[in-house]
Amino acid sequence: MRSTKGGPATQLGTGMLVSTACGTAVASVSAIGLVSIEHLVGGIWSALAIACGGAISLSLARCFGRLMTVVPSTAGLLAYLSRGLGRNRGLLITLPYLLLSLFLIGAEATLIGLIFHKLSGLPAPLGSLGFLVGTWALCRAGLSISMRTQAYATWILLAALSIMSLLLLAKSARLGSLSVHIFVPPPSIARFLAAVGQALFLFMGFEFITCQVDLTTPTVMRRSLVVSSIVLLLFYATVSLGIACVTIPPLQGQALLIPQLVLAESTVGRLALLPVALLTLLSSYTSYNGALLALSRLTSALAAQRLLPRSLSQIEQRTLLPQRALLALLGFCLIATALVQRFNLLLPSILGAAPCAALAYAAVAFVRERAPFREAARSDFSRFAGSVLALLLVGIAVGVVLDSTVESILPSILLVLGSAYGLTLIMLVMPRIRGVLGKSRTELLAKGGGHGA
Repeated sequence: MRSTKGGPATQLGTGMLVSTACGTAVASVSAIGLVSIEHLVGGIWSALAIACGGAISLSLARCFGRLMTVVPSTAGLLAYLSRGLGRNRGLLITLPYLLLSLFLIGAEATLIGLIFHKLSGLPAPLGSLGFLVGTWALCRAGLSISMRTQAYATWILLAALSIMSLLLLAKSARLGSLSVHIFVPPPSIARFLAAVGQALFLFMGFEFITCQVDLTTPTVMRRSLVVSSIVLLLFYATVSLGIACVTIPPLQGQALLIPQLVLAESTVGRLALLPVALLTLLSSYTSYNGALLALSRLTSALAAQRLLPRSLSQIEQRTLLPQRALLALLGFCLIATALVQRFNLLLPSILGAAPCAALAYAAVAFVRERAPFREAARSDFSRFAGSVLALLLVGIAVGVVLDSTVESILPSILLVLGSAYGLTLIMLVMPRIRGVLGKSRTELLAKGGGHGA
């Protein structure tokens, strides 16, 4: 992050953007996603599913790079899809994805609360509340300090978890059981596609850095998106192989088992519980902080379009952040956390966010091949590949929901998805209702005035 004379007051470099993208994607609940993938396909197939998810993410990074260059807006995904599909269609696809991204923060806070309770014995909601308010308070201190803190936390997190996974692989090799854990029978095609869909969830949020486009150059942003996808692919594949060497019981829809702590005890023993708990807190911090940085700017853009109260659009010049939007996001995250804990929606929120993200990404691949984003010189093969990618992502979204391993919590998943899309429809309809009511009120006042005359 550096000051510039001709550009913005603060310009973000590749390293800062990559750390923010990776930190936003790597959350505590990612461990639950990795364990779920391991139970779906297992061993080397988990790593291959992640590799496929990473390849899709890499293709999407190139798509986002193009969209961001044509429409350099802090509204990010919302601006791209609104430009390519029309405002209402863009909102209908984007808002559920963003709402479930915030709902995942509720899952993050829940997991932190469970770890807090396990280590201290104090009530889990207290740990969740401290995490949410503490991260929000640090974030509102300013864009510069938030991103610097996130960068340090992200690189420490990625390095520590990668080393832990390599230790698990080395331990398994020393015991002579590595091949048994890694080279398992191939799964069915349906299960593998479902695993790819869940793997795509692991990359969810890496594109949020496009909301910072006003603080960098298009070249740096495009490079950061691609590098982030590669780093995440290598990291998740390494961790998935480490998880394959550990026997973790099925999550059974409740996810009360905390995979991070199981891995810690398998690697070093109970002495590792506290360090791993701190690493889990780091991963939740980077994810929540990255989401706040990006989504507060997006909330500001929505408020500027009068989809939200206009007061949320104001950006404070000292911190470069919309403080009122940050406060509104904190309130939403507190409500989401209460819902997750009250109705036991930890795993459903993850499996609900995965298809929603896949649909949003499918729309990105689709609009990439439409005006104004499609280049005149783009080959027919490239256009065909973009269409295939969009259809593949739609298929993955359906596969995640219908996979037989989640039938026991399918109603909860559908409830989470229905709530997100229902709230979006309400947000779309409300401006029209206000317009009709305002028009009726004006007509009544006009008639009243005429009668009095």
